[in-house]
Amino acid sequence: MSAEIGIKLIILFRIKTINVLHFFRNIRKSLVSQGKFTKYLTYALGEIVLVMFGILLALQVNNWNERRKSHELMEKRARALLKDLEYNIKESNIIIDFANRYDSIVNHVIANPTDSVLLNSVNTLLATQTAQFFKESLATFLAAEEQLPPKYGVLIPEIKALNRLFKSQEKWEAITLEDREDITRNVMFTNDYNLTTSNDSILLDELKRLASSNLFRNRVLFSYGSTFLEENAWDVTQIRASSIILLWKLKALLDGQNTHEINDFLETNGLEAFTSYTCAENIIVRESEEPSTSYRMSFLFYNATQEKRFIQFLDSSRQVYETEEIAPFSFHFNDYELHVNDLFAISDGKNCLGQFKAVPNGFLAIEN
Repeated sequence: MSAEIGIKLIILFRIKTINVLHFFRNIRKSLVSQGKFTKYLTYALGEIVLVMFGILLALQVNNWNERRKSHELMEKRARALLKDLEYNIKESNIIIDFANRYDSIVNHVIANPTDSVLLNSVNTLLATQTAQFFKESLATFLAAEEQLPPKYGVLIPEIKALNRLFKSQEKWEAITLEDREDITRNVMFTNDYNLTTSNDSILLDELKRLASSNLFRNRVLFSYGSTFLEENAWDVTQIRASSIILLWKLKALLDGQNTHEINDFLETNGLEAFTSYTCAENIIVRESEEPSTSYRMSFLFYNATQEKRFIQFLDSSRQVYETEEIAPFSFHFNDYELHVNDLFAISDGKNCLGQFKAVPNGFLAIEN
């Protein structure tokens, strides 16, 4: 509607300008015919000024209209990216939940090769899970990088990082699917496993035999498990972390965001806060607390304070083996090997501010 009004104003202004020009033209003719040359020059100069003013005003209105249309287009693209990020985070959670179930079953079968395995467990071991990420809006932003206004240009490093993660995940998902097909052909179809029987007793015997098969254990548990868990699922945990960071920043640009909302925001997106301890507590990871996920995961850290903080990674004896600095009101997520039940301490550079233990899908919002 505002575009139509702008166009109508331009047309109206041009009509009025033409009428004024006709008025000046008549005066000019009258002055020339009367021999009043000086006054003629004055009116001619006024006519030129009026024409130039009209042209400049029309250009300003046109530029304003173009800027408005560009702003609306960028707003539309940003909203599309926001929806894609929200979807991709949910899609990542689905893949990670499947990976957690798969990893838990693999650990059980490896530790108990003669145990009977439930049918749904074997179904999980023989299944795969593919991602259906939305990447079109991401590509649109990258294609328009040079034309982006500064407001959105600050997101480009995050967008490029997420795009690289997508490419890595696509590679490892393809390898995982190829491995899955190879297992189906060379493990299941070449062995006489009767997994379709309705007799529970026979079925349990078959599952037990399958679980103790060296061929099954080598191909399914180790080969497929390594590509799926150690590469594909690992990439997905990074994609989720990167998408959450980009979503937080984009929401702040579009709608505004308060730092005190960070915990609710992260929990809404499927994450859970790390278990917290005082600095004086001696954290012990007991055997009964062994993680349900043994593959590496990417965990999110956010510094919600106005001062820089230090994340100290602790070994089992609570000795610091690595330290990461995190700036005020900023994120960090690991691109190196961390697991559930890993230990962390937060420091201001001099004093310990708290100890934490990682949980599945965990995050840590530093608030002191």
